[in-house]
Amino acid sequence: MLLFFIVGLLVHFVFFASIFDIYFTSPLVHGMAPQFTPLPPPARRLVLIVADGLRADALYEFDEKGNPRAPFIRNIIMHEGSWGISHTRVPTESRPGHVALIAGFYEDVSAVAKGWKENPVEFDSLLNQSKYTWSWGSPDIVSMFAKGATGNHVFTHSYDADSEDFGAKDVTKLDTWVFDNIKADVAPLMASLIGVPFPLNSVGILPVNYLNNTDAFKAESMYTNAKQILEQFKVTSIHFSYNTDITQFRQLCLDDIRRAFFLIFIPFVLVMCAFEAVQLTTQLSSKSISHYVIVMCMTIVLVFLNGLAQLLTTKKLGLCGQPKSHLI
Repeated sequence: MLLFFIVGLLVHFVFFASIFDIYFTSPLVHGMAPQFTPLPPPARRLVLIVADGLRADALYEFDEKGNPRAPFIRNIIMHEGSWGISHTRVPTESRPGHVALIAGFYEDVSAVAKGWKENPVEFDSLLNQSKYTWSWGSPDIVSMFAKGATGNHVFTHSYDADSEDFGAKDVTKLDTWVFDNIKADVAPLMASLIGVPFPLNSVGILPVNYLNNTDAFKAESMYTNAKQILEQFKVTSIHFSYNTDITQFRQLCLDDIRRAFFLIFIPFVLVMCAFEAVQLTTQLSSKSISHYVIVMCMTIVLVFLNGLAQLLTTKKLGLCGQPKSHLI
């Protein structure tokens, strides 16, 4: 009886551990070549100000007297700059939100192994690609980006962790400290503005409408975005073929195999043909040609992002196909 209980406990432990092995593995890959736009960038410096926890509707609305709550920002929006609202994904926390803004990818599920406090896998970010970076803010956030940076070009300054008492004391003191010491599509936009390589793990799509530049520059930037996503797809495909045994897919339904074939391989062949056409037309400066390049690169990015998602899903189907057959 005791032996039966121990064996049953071990079996349940193996099944429980398999859930983490299948669904809680990091989708981030390494080994991609950096991609950057060869044309001169619109700016030499970029300042990113993040008001963590502030909703867009609370910032843009008017007060009881009909006056804007942020008059300076509203004046910039209405008369000088470009603006937009970037919708976040869950979880809506500080760490994954800043990672989406600066690194260009969403929450890594393997962070559950770290108690959702940090990213367990090193990743590339805009701060790492820039020549020099100075950052001020929370010790939980700025130190995270300095940890994965190569070289000594990222300088961080954070307040004492004891100062983070968000309830009992005046929270504006933290903002005063920052002033005194002076989401995924945002990352490629910032990289394009200052002419640095796109973050290697970014899955963001460059919003070209916010670029106040020539059509040729927009086309080149979108083309760089497509090449960066292509690098991710190539490396992920290599990892997928190297780590996956095709015999594992014998237990899968035929519909799953058909979906993987039609959603990955056939679009991949068609998109590669379009990619070659884009490479030939990027040398031309015609406005119509630039618009064609932007549209084609946008299509390429969407297909490759869908391919990345399908590769991860197909890998999980292959891993969980055997356990499902035994459980049934």
